[in-house]
Amino acid sequence: MKASGPWRTVALKELTRELGNSGLELPHASPSELPKPYQLATGDVRIPRIALPRGTLVVIGNLTLEEDIDARRVEGISNIIVTGDMQVRNAYVDAFLVVGGTLRAGTIVADSNWDGGLFTGAIEAETIVLKDCALDFLGKKKLVVKRLADLEKIKSAKKAVPELFAGGDEDEIDAYAFFASLSR
Repeated sequence: MKASGPWRTVALKELTRELGNSGLELPHASPSELPKPYQLATGDVRIPRIALPRGTLVVIGNLTLEEDIDARRVEGISNIIVTGDMQVRNAYVDAFLVVGGTLRAGTIVADSNWDGGLFTGAIEAETIVLKDCALDFLGKKKLVVKRLADLEKIKSAKKAVPELFAGGDEDEIDAYAFFASLSR
């Protein structure tokens, strides 16, 4: 399914060339390992939302989303790569999110049960929830966050974001339900 927005579907050769020209090196992957379809936007992109992202979305520039992004695997993987800065109200990602610059958000929920991860130059956020997901910095680490809940560290996660544990069972934390509650 094609994502809405300024993207155009490209071949792997063009995607590889554009990423190479941007100077962003993909962590733990090469372009040939990214899932199809490859959708590319060049220049700074400002849109309300990304509807049903599938495959690999790449922005050579900055990306500003006015609404939330729900990039979970429903009908396939949803990888998002932004070579510059990315700004979004709230984000749920369960695949590969790479932001070469600064990722700014109210809340970021990274919930990667299979593979993927969150890779960024810097993060500025109100809340970050990490469930089975790595957070890696590209270059010098810069993290500005009020609440960080890494579910590998339950005690500190409960203190930072107690609403994640409203159901009471530490083994059944539903990170997506927490994300969905943000827009209610």
